Amino acid sequence: MAIKAIMLRKRIELKKAELAQHRERAKEFETRKSDITEAIGEATTEEEIDALNEGMDQLETEWKEHEETENRLSGEIAALEQQLTEEEQRGTPPINNPESGANTERSNHMTTTINIRSLPFGQRVMDALPRQERSTHAGAAAGEPAGLLCCARRG
Repeated sequence: MAIKAIMLRKRIELKKAELAQHRERAKEFETRKSDITEAIGEATTEEEIDALNEGMDQLETEWKEHEETENRLSGEIAALEQQLTEEEQRGTPPINNPESGANTERSNHMTTTINIRSLPFGQRVMDALPRQERSTHAGAAAGEPAGLLCCARRG
């Protein structure tokens, strides 16, 4: 089903956007880590070191949660992409095989309808037809059946 494939593509797109946001957030973690490292070098009292230690613990906890979320999103994207490939394989129409159909040329033929009365007086019907249609109808003169109805004077 094409609708299901479209829905899966949209879900994949949203998950990838969310994953990109999480990867951008990883840069923030690196900045915070470097800030804490600098602050540890500048710390002069035990209270400052304890506060920085709590900050490092909090940073490590957030980093672990971040990695778990990133891994979960990557897994969900992979699962959705797998579903999408399965759906696309299931939804692909069969290829027209010339040996399978009795008259495949008929399916490729496009019918052109022309209002003869709308043509200028001196223009012939054959001039108004596309080139492919002309060759089809020109074969009618050789004894093949014509797809064009002709109006002949009956008298």
